[in-house]
Amino acid sequence: MGLGGAALIKPEVGNLIDNLPIEDLELDDPADVALRRVLAYLPEASVVVELDGSVVVKSRADGAEEAIIPKAGAESVGLGHVEPIANARIRPKMIHVLFTREHEVRFDFAESDSPTHTEDGRYMDNVLSVPDYQLTLKDPAGNPVAGDPIRAQGTWITFVEALNAWKAPPRQSNLQNAAGWFPFIRRAMVPYMDLWTPVGLNGQRDPDADWMARLSAIQTHYRRTFRISSRWMARILQLKAVKAATLDPTTGTRAPALAYADFARVGSQRTFRLTSGAVSGAFYVMNVKSAPVSASKATTLPAAPADVSITDHDQGIVSIDFKPDIYRLYEMLLPSMVQMNSSALAAGGLPNAPGPTADINDATQPIAFNARGADHGQPELSANHRVALVMTAIPAGSNDQKAEQLYRHTVWPSDVSGLLPGALQRNIDQSMGPELEIRINATIETARVAWKVERSDDIEKAFGLRGGGAKIDDLIVNREGDYQGGASLKAIAHAVAARTWAALTDRWQGSKTVKLAPQTPLAGNIESVSHEVTTAGAVQTRIELPGKLPPIDLLSLLPESTRRIVLRLAPSPGKAPQ
Repeated sequence: MGLGGAALIKPEVGNLIDNLPIEDLELDDPADVALRRVLAYLPEASVVVELDGSVVVKSRADGAEEAIIPKAGAESVGLGHVEPIANARIRPKMIHVLFTREHEVRFDFAESDSPTHTEDGRYMDNVLSVPDYQLTLKDPAGNPVAGDPIRAQGTWITFVEALNAWKAPPRQSNLQNAAGWFPFIRRAMVPYMDLWTPVGLNGQRDPDADWMARLSAIQTHYRRTFRISSRWMARILQLKAVKAATLDPTTGTRAPALAYADFARVGSQRTFRLTSGAVSGAFYVMNVKSAPVSASKATTLPAAPADVSITDHDQGIVSIDFKPDIYRLYEMLLPSMVQMNSSALAAGGLPNAPGPTADINDATQPIAFNARGADHGQPELSANHRVALVMTAIPAGSNDQKAEQLYRHTVWPSDVSGLLPGALQRNIDQSMGPELEIRINATIETARVAWKVERSDDIEKAFGLRGGGAKIDDLIVNREGDYQGGASLKAIAHAVAARTWAALTDRWQGSKTVKLAPQTPLAGNIESVSHEVTTAGAVQTRIELPGKLPPIDLLSLLPESTRRIVLRLAPSPGKAPQ
């Protein structure tokens, strides 16, 4: 059972409560904590205890001190002085609020045995970890490459570098270099045929090479592990396997990065049991098209069912892990489409002959992966494989006019005067101080830049590439308002600027001692009123005004929807998330 007490909320404060966007506020705290939580919604409220012991919630921004101080009487000499202070010369004429920019960026991979890349291209290379104790890199002709060709075990190298360096295993002269290896790998990656065995057994003929480890590295990383261009990684402060939107505003969980890559589902007995009434023309492999046709083209196809993860941030190593159906309607997922001996593609990009047929009456196609007639083709992963990963990257570099590492939202006094109580916005338009920059911590909010392939040049320039200097503000999805779990940058910038100008408003400052004035109220911006009897027998009253105004709670100046996102509160019951 609690104890009660007299309390009064002044009308100038109480009338504001009805207009506050407060929803679902529950107080179950100690009295001081509960009171502080409530008053945080009122940027001008303060609590005082009157002479009769009553608790009063008053406004410290109503300007009442301007009338009280002159009426209190003449100042006592040598015991303090108060006067109105004009801060126009130190109030910034404008405030630049800076936010960390998070860009969605797409990186593309196109398989080739002799890849070529542009210097600033958003490309990836298919890589593997060197399984050999030491490996000497060679060109396709077998000569060591220029510079330092030695790579230690565990080093990430491209498939082209690895295959050119390994050369051909004994008795397999067709695997001389990457151009010969890739067709073999595409056939061997198809399950149930076990084409790896002849290569693996070469350990008996070539004991100095661990062919089993090499094959394991190929199977683990082929078309699954990639390295982002080092030129791009040098311009990325942080790489994240997420997208711009937030899925769960309560936990801050972001939408996962997307992988656009062609893949194939290998059916199980359950698959064909469910489709037993329509097996005519059915195949064991179900190809799915997802990858874009080129790095400059967007794709309207759905992303592949794969998780994107960052294996080594410093070196830009990312991996995709294809997820099979949890109900096992499909046996496995392959990191590519499947076709029969480079068969032609249909208009939609799907192979016309996608592997063995499930129709036992079809004599034109093999009826199993490891059982085929003399006139049948051999299943293999499709050539010309492409992958596009959409991830989030934070630019690295200085915040000059070209690099634009941070998003800059400029606020003028006229933009925020309406957010402040009357006394705190007085003369705010008379601000002649130097410009001020305020950095917002990324834990509060970031500027989220959406990926658009038609604006890829501008996004690349925003990272300092292609000369830099591009303006991408229109691509920031949460610039003007809340967006899928992202708080409004405009609302946050205005709130931060408003509290800054409020702290520099014109006001009375100092302390004043007068003859006893017992009726002097504790109102307005007056910090304390004390009455005392000195050792000389003088009875006097001392009025103190703060030299520095207490900061306004940032959250009290934010709209309710933005406040919820910043605080990571659950959506209001019965309402859709903002």
